[in-house]
Amino acid sequence: MDGAVKGTRHANPGTTPGASNRGWTSTAAEVADARVPPGTELRLAEQFEATLGALPETDGVERTLLLGGLAQELYNGSDDDPRGLSLSVEAVAMARRIADPHLLMRALNARALSVPQATHLAELMEIAEELHVLAARTRTPGLELLAHMMDTHHRLELHDLAGADLAAARCAALLDDLRLPWPRLQHTMWRANRLTWPASGRSTTSWPCWRPRWNAAVRSISRRG
Repeated sequence: MDGAVKGTRHANPGTTPGASNRGWTSTAAEVADARVPPGTELRLAEQFEATLGALPETDGVERTLLLGGLAQELYNGSDDDPRGLSLSVEAVAMARRIADPHLLMRALNARALSVPQATHLAELMEIAEELHVLAARTRTPGLELLAHMMDTHHRLELHDLAGADLAAARCAALLDDLRLPWPRLQHTMWRANRLTWPASGRSTTSWPCWRPRWNAAVRSISRRG
């Protein structure tokens, strides 16, 4: 399964799908300047950029993956940097042109990991739905799990508790079969968070007040496995 689900872990409405950033090149000094979002791993961003610059400016699997990877690296939790947003759009568009469903799933996941949930929730729901279709078509249970995990987070954000719980039940069943430690930890954290929500919707209680409920939920889930 590629990457982590954003439940905390995030299209630019003004970006044209397929828009190219092939003309964007930078030296190490340019990568390190003030345009780079805070928190970016500069050396990694530089390596992505250098490798992209060495590739032919044509559609390809490597270029698609690098565009998606650089978009994730440039993501800073907001819409402030249009480069990361447009790079992930380009990666998805390129994957569609290549017509490899496995590559498209990876590009879609990269897109989901490079946009903020708060301002792109509708698009993220569409990405999860497309991943469901692609995972079923390719019989890829790991990507099916990813799509369901996306559903748990996004439906909870929409206060669709019943929908989130249905997705969570499917996650649990898949995790029993797949035995993936990191997704299981993510799902355990989601379940603990879910137990802090009242039946009527999102809790507005501050962290100091509901921290005991979180800790109790984690202990309860740990005992149940």
